[in-house]
Amino acid sequence: MKEVSQVQNSIYRVIERIAGEASRELNINSGIIEELGFNSIQYVQLIVDLEDCFNIEFNDEMLMGNDFTIGYIIQQVMNETD
Repeated sequence: MKEVSQVQNSIYRVIERIAGEASRELNINSGIIEELGFNSIQYVQLIVDLEDCFNIEFNDEMLMGNDFTIGYIIQQVMNETD
């Protein structure tokens, strides 16, 4: 099982790579769409990259959540890799 800090750092790297210059200081409360401004293509790329990075598959219900923050992603990855 991975440590939370390892998961968080990996998620930050994936987000920063996709967001490019749009990436601001990230924290666990940052909303992927609302605050980071991800469009639908970036959102799908994020999901695919995270699934590849952690060798997991997110369930559809998780992906439809309105409160899609970095903290929520960390929690879901930790649950899937547990």
